[in-house]
Amino acid sequence: MFKRILSSLLLSLATCTSVTPLPVPTLQPTSTFTPQPTSTLQPTVMPSATPNKGASPNWLLPMVGLQDWHMGFVSGAEWANNSTFNVFDQKDGRFYSFDASSGKSLPVLTRTPYRAPVESLSPSKAYKITCAPTAYKMQHVADGKLISESTIDFPDCQYVEWAPNSSAASLVASDGKVYVWRVDGSAPFIVGTGWVGAGDVATRAFWSPDSSKMTVLRKFEEPEFKAMYVSYNIVYADGRPMFQTNVKLEAGNGWWPYGVPWITNDIVSNSRQCGAGCYYNRYYDVVTGAFITGYTGFTLYSPYSGAIEDLSPDKRWLVFYTDGITKSTLVLYDLKTRKNYFIVNDSHPFSSPYQIVRWSSLSCCFFYIRYPFDVQITQAKEPVGLISFDVTQMSPWVMIPNALVAQWNVQDDSVFAITFGTADMKLETFHNVEAAIYSTDGKKISSLPLASEMQYEYLATFRMPFAQSNAKNNWVVRDGANGLWLINDKGQIKQIASGLPVDESLNTTQFSWSPDDRYLLVYRNDRAWVVDMKAVK
Repeated sequence: MFKRILSSLLLSLATCTSVTPLPVPTLQPTSTFTPQPTSTLQPTVMPSATPNKGASPNWLLPMVGLQDWHMGFVSGAEWANNSTFNVFDQKDGRFYSFDASSGKSLPVLTRTPYRAPVESLSPSKAYKITCAPTAYKMQHVADGKLISESTIDFPDCQYVEWAPNSSAASLVASDGKVYVWRVDGSAPFIVGTGWVGAGDVATRAFWSPDSSKMTVLRKFEEPEFKAMYVSYNIVYADGRPMFQTNVKLEAGNGWWPYGVPWITNDIVSNSRQCGAGCYYNRYYDVVTGAFITGYTGFTLYSPYSGAIEDLSPDKRWLVFYTDGITKSTLVLYDLKTRKNYFIVNDSHPFSSPYQIVRWSSLSCCFFYIRYPFDVQITQAKEPVGLISFDVTQMSPWVMIPNALVAQWNVQDDSVFAITFGTADMKLETFHNVEAAIYSTDGKKISSLPLASEMQYEYLATFRMPFAQSNAKNNWVVRDGANGLWLINDKGQIKQIASGLPVDESLNTTQFSWSPDDRYLLVYRNDRAWVVDMKAVK
């Protein structure tokens, strides 16, 4: 039920040496914020009144209201640059564009919601491939200088895959031929063939971490069994003859994301759907196709959703959770020794009570959230919240008890968390919900009360949204009394607005920061505002 909130968790890097608590970071005062005591906020139970569409929030920072905002059902906001953003209205199927500084609408975009982005950036952001009606162009990002162009019939920019070292891109043409397009100015050249899937949509050619080869799906049939299977080819960036594997990928409803991505230079993964609310992932030896490990999940039956796997920075460890008929399991897999370690076993089928948050930069520990899924967990007093697991000692440490959300700042010396005091699983209610900043040894620096009581349904319908800035040092969060607050990674708090409209199940408040964090878009289906965050003192 936390799908829309927990999907915003960022998988950034942190450092640790063991589960031993780290020293408290020194907090230097800044001139950016004027601290405000959190005791001034006295939130009550989440209101259930019908929203007053004529009411106007009381803004404490400069803002502009979007007068031309008349949306049926908004599906996300996308910033084109630091001052212009686009939104898609699912009701009329059109995109709309707005200027952030003035709030004025710009000419309506003509693209459909399914049209791919118009350009693809290399990982280094030094090169880009631009889609045009007549040709593809490879250019330098800095000055726009043309490197080369091609008129080969590629589906669109959505299917461009860049080598991790940004030396070349791979594209699968509509006829299934796989091309490598180098940044040295040479023309794209064929390195192999792949399978063109349903609707003549070609698959992607995924690069290995060392940028030397790719995998691309292929289809083969066994007439004697009257069966069709999907496997993959290995194609090489230097043009060597491709290698056809005989791996039979498991059946399911679809290959996503249109190929077989690499985990390491020796291991690939196959993500599949196996029915409504069901998914699984399998890991294979890239050459032999030998099964290594895997997991299964049942999101249809789970109120929680988010990251279900994470690879350590040194690519030694893979952590994931899997759901089964009788239990849910958090697993740590050693890619070097090919050995499984079962971290937690819960006798709660289809529950997915875990959220994998991140690894430390030294790959010595990973962080995960364990939720109070049901009465059995709370009655057994099993630890819930943000937990750090040290792979060198194979031992856990509860870093922030009762945490539902956790995000690190860019310096990795403090953590933003949303926590609860107690939980009543019978009534599906959290009590004393608050947002807080913690040091990396688990000590609370400051906190902002959000609601004295909050039911699962409010979090499930995104009625208490929050958003981290792109610089990862500020968070905006809405409390249970319709107030909007800003909290920074030093623990300083400032109110942005009060009297926000009460959210409805199909009309909830959402946030979007501009790329430079100058503007904050606060929007609903019926109204929207742009707040000038530069005015924060």
